[in-house]
Amino acid sequence: MSGGKPERGGLTGSGTGLEPKPIRVSVIDDDPMICQAMSLILNDYSHGRIEVVSTSTDGETCVRRAAEEKPDVVLMDIAMPGVDGIEATRLLRSLSPAPHVLILTSLSPSGTVERAVEAGAEGFVSKTDAAD
Repeated sequence: MSGGKPERGGLTGSGTGLEPKPIRVSVIDDDPMICQAMSLILNDYSHGRIEVVSTSTDGETCVRRAAEEKPDVVLMDIAMPGVDGIEATRLLRSLSPAPHVLILTSLSPSGTVERAVEAGAEGFVSKTDAAD
C-alpha cells in the first residue's frame, strides 16, 4: 500500500520471493443478483488470484467507487439506469490509473460492440453465451 491507497495487481516481495497480488475487480450490473453471483464465483474459484473490491448497480456509483477503490478490471453491464455502461466506460477510462473494462451484456443490437470499444472497453462477453 502506498499513501493509504490500495496497490494494483502485480507482484509483491515477501520473505518467500515474488508472489502475485490478486487482480482487483469491480462488478457492475443493474441486477444485484448478477453482482452477487459474479462476486461469489470470482472470489470462490480464483484461488486468491482475484479479489472483488466492489459491486455497483449503476454507472454513476461505479465511476465514483472506482476512483476510490482503484480496481484493475471492471466487469461492466451496458444496459443500466442513469449512466449506462458505455458512458461509464468513457468516464472510467479518464481515471488515473484507468482500469481495464470488459463489457458484459445480454443485449445484441447492431453497433453495441463497436460503441463499447470506442468508449474504451477492451473486451466483450455475451451473458447469454456465458450461460451456455
